[in-house]
Amino acid sequence: MGGDFTFGIEEEYFLVDAETKLVARRMPEAFLVAAQAATNGRVSGEFLQSQIEVASSTPEELGLRMRTDAEKWGGIIRSIGIAPQ
Repeated sequence: MGGDFTFGIEEEYFLVDAETKLVARRMPEAFLVAAQAATNGRVSGEFLQSQIEVASSTPEELGLRMRTDAEKWGGIIRSIGIAPQ
């Protein structure tokens, strides 16, 4: 077999209502657009409307990226009015 293989990780997240703690019924388009822009296109929607997938490039980058992405999610959610400020 030719070529090098890499190992990638996919993260799955659900959008949850901050007040009721229930899974959202759908993903606001504004959130998905902002999340894709903030992560250089690593975010995609999933079959379930309230779920997103984030693709990682390498395990070495995963720890740092998970911390920075978590901060981005909070900012995006607050900026489009999904969660309380």
